[in-house]
Amino acid sequence: MSMKVDDFAVEVEFLVGNVFHCGRFGFGGVADADFIKKRMYTAMACALASYYRVADFLKQQAIEEFLDKYNYYSDKRMEEIIEKKGECEVETIIKDFRELILELS
Repeated sequence: MSMKVDDFAVEVEFLVGNVFHCGRFGFGGVADADFIKKRMYTAMACALASYYRVADFLKQQAIEEFLDKYNYYSDKRMEEIIEKKGECEVETIIKDFRELILELS
């Protein structure tokens, strides 16, 4: 499982890093795969916050819907999510995050 967790974390690291225009250790380490393995939701929420302040009402609503939908995982490690819900759940979260970022960009 560890290899898949690493792959997922690197994918999110890339997405978050692109939002902040930073490398792996940028934005206080939030854009780092090791942080993301432990706090994927937090990294995603931080990235979305940078869009929220300048977004129109509909885009703010889309951000809030994403955060509400996945808030259950706010204190879960990526490994825990996979153990309880399977890899498909993490894949879906990442897919939704990627699509939302594209919509907001």
